[in-house]
Amino acid sequence: MLALTRQYDGELPEGTRTVRIRRFGEGHSGGQGDIAWIGWTGTADEGADPPHYGVVGKGLTERQIRSAADAIDKKHLRIAPSGMAAGLRPIAEVPMGLNNADVSFGAGITQRWTSGPRRWLTVRTMRGDERVETLARMMTFGRPTRIRGDAGMAGSVVYPVGHTRTLTRAWRENGAIVTVTAQGIPDSEVDALIASLRPVSGGGLEALRSSISRYPPERLAGPGERLVASGRDAQTMWAVFAKPLGRPGAYSLTERGRDGRGRVIGGGSAGLDVPRQGMALAGTAEADGRFVEGAVGADVARVRLTLADGQSFGLPLSRPIGAEGARWFGTWVEASRGRVREVTALGRHGRIVARRTYP
Repeated sequence: MLALTRQYDGELPEGTRTVRIRRFGEGHSGGQGDIAWIGWTGTADEGADPPHYGVVGKGLTERQIRSAADAIDKKHLRIAPSGMAAGLRPIAEVPMGLNNADVSFGAGITQRWTSGPRRWLTVRTMRGDERVETLARMMTFGRPTRIRGDAGMAGSVVYPVGHTRTLTRAWRENGAIVTVTAQGIPDSEVDALIASLRPVSGGGLEALRSSISRYPPERLAGPGERLVASGRDAQTMWAVFAKPLGRPGAYSLTERGRDGRGRVIGGGSAGLDVPRQGMALAGTAEADGRFVEGAVGADVARVRLTLADGQSFGLPLSRPIGAEGARWFGTWVEASRGRVREVTALGRHGRIVARRTYP
């Protein structure tokens, strides 16, 4: 079996040897038992985190794995047929995250318990068929076993990051795929917790998924911050906060949010002087998307954001905030929706007051 991974957060999987990849330069190779991998760091636009790539093989030679790495199409995240070992065929494609040796698959539901950075446990549940289950099992270095009456895998995460073992379990239950990962907890305690879990049900999955849409954005505020914009969809909620900097019209803007896996997104801050007229913009680019936020003066009636494909939509303005009477706006644009092309501020009669074009 062969798997290609790309991740934007976490760390590059460790490797014991440096190898040369024809198209991408230097990488590192490592392995456990009959599983081996090659990992390397890609390139990114200014201000964005570079992606980490990995090719993982089970039951394949290092030469076959390196041939696959040399044949990667980065744009479509595919391995060209010329790099595939004989007899292999595509079976699954799902989002996958790797952070601190903790592997996650798809956009399922995540529940996490922690007692510090070295003692934690995560339970993930997602919908998927036998193909996705096969990928989840491949990323487990261990042995087949029965878990809660179903076939599963028990062992450790394939990719080691650091020298701490990450225990993992993966199995299928009532049409869902469940994975458990843990550090700093004995195997026996993890297995006892798994045995005590409530049965997986479709209704329970939907209830957990919908909880992100009810998360109050005010809970993400820090001391002295005021909520100026927020939004949400089925997978993500986000908020923008403004904090006075001590001189008239000067603010610090901070973005925060939570995605469908329970992770915090954003957290970046930028200074902004609110305008008496026109528009002032801030925001940060991240691997999964871009925050766009700002403030407008009295001559602006509405703000419009346009994507690279020409699709545009309005950004609601807040009520006047602060002594300056600034009105604020903000949004989070998922990378899957495309690149932000421009933000335009319009007057009451549709006249363009200000425009910012993104590279």
